[in-house]
Amino acid sequence: GEVDGMFVSIPSSMVEEAVLKCLELDVPVVSINSGFDFSSNATALGGSSIAHHIGMLEYNAGYGAGERLVKAGGTVFVCISHAPTLSVMYERCLGFEDAIKEANESGRGQRLTYLGKVDVPRDNAVEYKKILEDAVGEEGGEWDGYAFLLCGVSQLGAFLKVKEAHPEAVAGSFDVSNEMYDAIDNGEILFGIDQQPYLQGYAPVVLLTQIAN
Repeated sequence: GEVDGMFVSIPSSMVEEAVLKCLELDVPVVSINSGFDFSSNATALGGSSIAHHIGMLEYNAGYGAGERLVKAGGTVFVCISHAPTLSVMYERCLGFEDAIKEANESGRGQRLTYLGKVDVPRDNAVEYKKILEDAVGEEGGEWDGYAFLLCGVSQLGAFLKVKEAHPEAVAGSFDVSNEMYDAIDNGEILFGIDQQPYLQGYAPVVLLTQIAN
């Protein structure tokens, strides 16, 4: 039968073409989680556009994470990406970087350094640790003042292994889980950014039902 509506995450350009085809078929589309920029501007042949986007603004969240890690006393910063092909990783790290740049330009306090975005594997804690240690280098000493932003909760286990070896390092993360809450309670992670995934699944069904009726 006919499709009355769909909701979809748009993490990369590979998904965009399929979404445009759905719009051309007059299928109502709500985007969730990833794809705010695309959903704001996408218009299919015939003029159909995405009905709504439900999700976090990735750049803003990365910026806020940078502000929090600066306030926590970080002086050297690294953004850790586990999915380098996804545009959301770029947006998160860009916001993070800009927060650090603006803190530097304010002229208050210590000089801050952004080492950049570091790409890590999803499923190899040993390689993850080596990549971070190589990024910091010998000049990192005991890692006092080093602050890391994890771009997803899937990195938590690997990062906690790094934290065991370098307890002076501080970190915040995107996303939350039971394990993340435990790490926050234990003082191993400063914060997790909650995207409200339940609402991202619930709200589009309500919207699409209203559109269909």
